[in-house]
Amino acid sequence: MRADRRPSGDAARPARAPRRTRLHSPAPAKEPARRLTGVKPWIAYSLVRLGLFGAALGLLLLLPIHWLWATLIATVVSMAVSYIAFAGLRDQVALDLAARRARGSVDPDAADEDAAAEDSALDGHPAPPPASTPREP
Repeated sequence: MRADRRPSGDAARPARAPRRTRLHSPAPAKEPARRLTGVKPWIAYSLVRLGLFGAALGLLLLLPIHWLWATLIATVVSMAVSYIAFAGLRDQVALDLAARRARGSVDPDAADEDAAAEDSALDGHPAPPPASTPREP
């Protein structure tokens, strides 16, 4: 029997919601996973990798394995898992580093001041003080 036609005895019972299928209607949106917001990507990636290493080392130290071998195995395991599982964080770190590199130096006149100091040192004259420092009377 269809959901829009109900017998008269079921008038008090609410109608069932239609079933969702993948082809006809999208699933309800899930909340995004909580991430480390406000933290630089390289700090988040480092903390995740250190946590993974600590967990692997702790588990291996519970087994009757020498601590040196446990440390080496935990290092290899944490490197492999972080390479496979944390590719998104690693990409964020790479993009952040590329953006920092593209920004260049903070002081655009630093290269001119360095060149002037080098020229004056080679010519034997004292270098003039940089324009950004105040002169003493």
